[in-house]
Amino acid sequence: ELARVLVGDVRTLKKMARVGLAVRLGSALLISLNDMVTDVLVIALFLSTPGLERFGAWALGALVLAQSVQAFGALATSQGLGRAALGFVGLKPILESWEVLHGTPKGKGHTMEPGHMLLMSRISEVTFECLPQILIQLLAIVKTSAAVGVSWFQCASVLCSLLAVGFVLALAHFDTDTSAQRKVFPKMFGHYPI
Repeated sequence: ELARVLVGDVRTLKKMARVGLAVRLGSALLISLNDMVTDVLVIALFLSTPGLERFGAWALGALVLAQSVQAFGALATSQGLGRAALGFVGLKPILESWEVLHGTPKGKGHTMEPGHMLLMSRISEVTFECLPQILIQLLAIVKTSAAVGVSWFQCASVLCSLLAVGFVLALAHFDTDTSAQRKVFPKMFGHYPI
């Protein structure tokens, strides 16, 4: 009787863990894609507003750099041209999240597991897209708000980028702390050794 109850509890916990993983991956994707859309809207605004064109060029450069890093990262880790193309248009994290959720093993010829590939995509997003966009857009607001004004989606874009940075980094820490690789670095919590 006790064994049946324990097996039932384990099944329930396993199901709940899978739902939690789906919610975390889905939330990260929603936040990241929303951030990218607001960045594109702000880039279009900057490029079409006299006096803001240079900020538009910088923001566009940061977005292209971030997508290029994901694409070249896919090529460098033997993920193929298809994944590189997805990386260049910002859709590679969708495929990687799907693979992590469904427990897809490392692909033939790939040098990394799907979870590690997703982590690399998130780190490149934060490093080369979110943080530069925050700086560029805040600089544009500070330098030109009196002359040009500030649109609501400029503020929304900065907030989306801040949310993406916070959520992605917190998720990376959580995933590191709860991964099977935890045994390799037992005294590492997130990125900080204890």
